[in-house]
This record gives sequence, C-alpha cells and structure tokens, in this order.
Amino acid sequence: MSTNVIGIDAGGTHVRAGVIDINSGEFVTDIIKIGSPSTPEEFVDGINPLVNSGFEIYAIGLGIAGGWNKKGIFKHSPNNPKLIDKSVSDEIEQAYGIPTRKNNDLKVGGRGMIEYCDPNILNLLYNQGTGVNIALALHGYLLPGSEAGHIPNLIARFGRRCGCNRMNCNEAFAGGASVLIMVDEALCRLDKKDREDLRSLQQENSWNNNSLLDWAYTQNMVWAKQIYEETVIPALALNLGIIHLVAAYEKVWWTGGFGQYMLKLPGLEEMLRTEMQKIMVHQVADQIPFEDLPENAPVLGAGLLVAEELGLY
Repeated sequence: MSTNVIGIDAGGTHVRAGVIDINSGEFVTDIIKIGSPSTPEEFVDGINPLVNSGFEIYAIGLGIAGGWNKKGIFKHSPNNPKLIDKSVSDEIEQAYGIPTRKNNDLKVGGRGMIEYCDPNILNLLYNQGTGVNIALALHGYLLPGSEAGHIPNLIARFGRRCGCNRMNCNEAFAGGASVLIMVDEALCRLDKKDREDLRSLQQENSWNNNSLLDWAYTQNMVWAKQIYEETVIPALALNLGIIHLVAAYEKVWWTGGFGQYMLKLPGLEEMLRTEMQKIMVHQVADQIPFEDLPENAPVLGAGLLVAEELGLY
C-alpha cells in the first residue's frame, strides 16, 4: 500500500500543496503554489503535477476555510464565494479516483503545529487571516479549536458589524477582512488629493489595501497608525488576554497572512505586549514566546489528517 498523500492548504492569500510520505512525515516533492483557484475545476487542475509526479498517491487532504453541510457542500466560503454549493473534495476525488477529504483550515494548521511544537507545553495557534480563530495542542493532541474572533470586544469605543452580522465581535476590529474595510474608510476621510495620490501609488505597486496600510504605517501616516494602534492591536491583545484566562497557553504560533506580517512592522509586537499587560500578569505578557508557524505546516497537517481519517497509520 502506498504511504504517500497529497496535502493542500487553501488559504485566503495562497494555495500550497505537496506530496508527503506519512511514514517519515517528510515532503517527497517540492511544495507547489497553485495561485488562487476559484472553482473546483481549478483545484483539480492545480494539483495535477502532484498526482502525476511519479509517486503512488493513497489519499488527498484539503484544508480550507468555510462551512459545509453533511454532504460536504459549501454553504459558507469566506475566501471564495464561488465555491458555495460546490464540494471541491468530491470533484477532486471524481477526477482522479483518489479518496479525498477536507477539513477546516484551522484544524489542518493545528495538526501541522503538532509536528513542530514542544509537546510538553500548551501551544496556542492564533490564525489571524481573513477572520480570527485559534487551536490548542498539548502532548501531541489537538484540542478543540474556537472561532475566537467572535469573542465580544468590550473595550471598543465605537461599533463595528462583524461578518457574522453581530455587532462588536473582536474579528470586526482585528480580522484581516475588517482591516481592509477600515483602510477604505480611512482614505475616504482624507483630502481628495492625498487620497488620489495614495490610490495611484497603490495601483503602481499592485498593492492590496493591506500592503498599502503597512507601507503607510512605516511612513508614520496618522490614519495608518490609528488603525493599528487604536483598533487592531488593542483588540488582538484583548483576545489573547481572554484566551489566556481560559487556557494558560505557554507559546503562541502565528499563522494567517495578516497576523504574521503585521507583527513584523516596527514597534507593533512591543505595543501588543504592552496592551496584553493590561489584561494579563506583566511577566507572563512579556515572556510568552511568539513564533511564526512554518508556512508548510498546514500542508503537512492536511496530509496527516486525511491519512489518520482513512486509517493509513
């Protein structure tokens, strides 16, 4: 029996995939980037080089954000609305005749984290991408995760509606999708010339709103500093503080296209820890290690999960 599986991590920004030998837990092919597939057919075409890489493939695992019914049909797809009423995993299985299963992107990230983290401490995976959610791992086991972005933000000075349609969820202040809206709102409040200059710069560099925000922050533009320092960082610190009160995690692994890059901006990690001190014991807020989850960990997690579900090992 083959011990090779394909893992696919379909995030909001990138889709990565690779072939994994589950006996060794190692990749036997290079990780490929599939671009931004928007239909099941594009997913099928995207992994074709892996299916035909010369390795016998036992199963395919897909990690993807969204919600699906008992038949595996998407009813909610935050990163790709075109997948609603589709399955993706069924179409891949039908195209290649290889058993295919999908799991939530948080679960595959958490399963991948287990392969990298210290099993003797409580590890927190904090996924700050389009939305916000968490997973916990201890002694090699993945504990139930949470849509942590929907913890109410009790310190907000103004109201924001979340994508779930409720008011003042933390995700409405710290989630990537909400931050993109904040940039549009901030630019609308600028003078016409300043706004047009920024939009022109954005177009010249092919930046999305997030890239524009990060650049503007490094240039000390007031509107960008307000978004991060008055809205995003306090909301993120509140989330981390509340989670620590419930589960005294000992290390934070960051994942998600928004969160990982944000904390690399000058001064934001220090600001986050200062805000966390308002909620947590100072020494704890200062000493909890932060580390980026390796970008291939969710791909590995997707492959290992499907192998476990199908009893391959």
